Amino acid sequence: MSRRRRYSAEAKKAILAEASAPGATVPEVALRHNITRSLIHNWRRQEAASLLGATVRFTAVTVATEMPRAIEAPPKMERGGRIEIELPGGVRVRVEGGVDEERLKRVLRALRR
Repeated sequence: MSRRRRYSAEAKKAILAEASAPGATVPEVALRHNITRSLIHNWRRQEAASLLGATVRFTAVTVATEMPRAIEAPPKMERGGRIEIELPGGVRVRVEGGVDEERLKRVLRALRR
């Protein structure tokens, strides 16, 4: 039967610093110290929760009271007016209200064929 090893806060911090170093991986560090990867992850969670003496820092935020312009709904097209187009061959196209120019162009191109 094996006994559970205990690590001091300094030893935990040193191992966590080693695992966080550029190019280091948790599995390599765990193998080097003969511990499991999950133990390093647990220590990271504990450190984040201030259990190892780390401090939690908050970032100030501001809640916008108005919706940004980029997210606002596009203005509704006003209802009113009429467009009537007579094409050769007796084809007549009537559009009432707001018109999407690109869609109207596609319809007219299709009717010319």
